[in-house]
Amino acid sequence: MDSSHHPAHVPTGASTSAARRYAPVMGAFSIGAGLLTHVATRRGRTDANALELTEAALATFFIARMVAKEKIGAVVREPFVQPAPGTDPADAHADAKQPVEGGIRGSIGELILCTRCLGPWAAAAVTFGNALAPQHGRVATRLFALAGANILAQAAQTNLAEAANRAVAQRDALLG
Repeated sequence: MDSSHHPAHVPTGASTSAARRYAPVMGAFSIGAGLLTHVATRRGRTDANALELTEAALATFFIARMVAKEKIGAVVREPFVQPAPGTDPADAHADAKQPVEGGIRGSIGELILCTRCLGPWAAAAVTFGNALAPQHGRVATRLFALAGANILAQAAQTNLAEAANRAVAQRDALLG
């Protein structure tokens, strides 16, 4: 995805317009997080150990990636995105999409196509799921954490295989 989809890359002079576009989204996040924090704190569910934090981080990674990038996340993205120019409108991949123009739907479209932007929302879902419904939240978090670890393991295996193939090709080129 090019940098124009990421809100941190707002052109100079457009900051007032960007602030107006993102204010409702940030307001909703802040109010929701504040209310859920209050409820979780009143229930005494605010602590987590290192394993739980690691699982939550992996689950957050997976959820943000799944919603922002994977075909299965298209159902969530669809109301907020449109086909990118020159792409097949039926293509469900996020790379073939761009945010709809303007308004709150456009702001959400930018958010939903960016894993870094979606991360805090996914983290909030994981955190408050664990705090408000601990038994179910822990199971869901562990499931998503394992899926996230699987993605990272596959990426590591791919990178190692590519590095090994490059090393063999370099060796063969030297030996001629």
